[in-house]
Amino acid sequence: MEDLTGLVSNKRRRLLLKYLIENDDSADLEDVIKYICRVEGDPECRNRKSVYISLKQTHIPKLEKANIIVYNRRENKLILEESIKKDVKMYIEFVEGVDISWSKYYFGLSFAALILSFITMNSIGLLISSLFLISSSINIAKERRIL
Repeated sequence: MEDLTGLVSNKRRRLLLKYLIENDDSADLEDVIKYICRVEGDPECRNRKSVYISLKQTHIPKLEKANIIVYNRRENKLILEESIKKDVKMYIEFVEGVDISWSKYYFGLSFAALILSFITMNSIGLLISSLFLISSSINIAKERRIL
């Protein structure tokens, strides 16, 4: 059995569990799908099928096997196990608290390299760090659906 840390390391499982915690420990599957689409930057749920399939085939079975949730297939309802709610909430808050995207990481790294290259007047370093800064900025904009 996978430990709780491994289970909440996946973003969609974490979002599913977070939604359950925020909604009195239970929710309809359709509401969870809409929430995940919205958080992933797809408020029109164009990616609904992908979210649905990943939840039904991967994430819900894993969470059921670990006795973290119960899935009532007849009612299409997900219920968080009361006995583990406190641990799940703590893990989710911890994992989300330290989560940083690679784009943001490289943005910070390339910004620091740009400053250092400017201070040392290294033209090649300025060029390379500028390219990385632009690339990471574009990726951040794509994450936020600006581009």
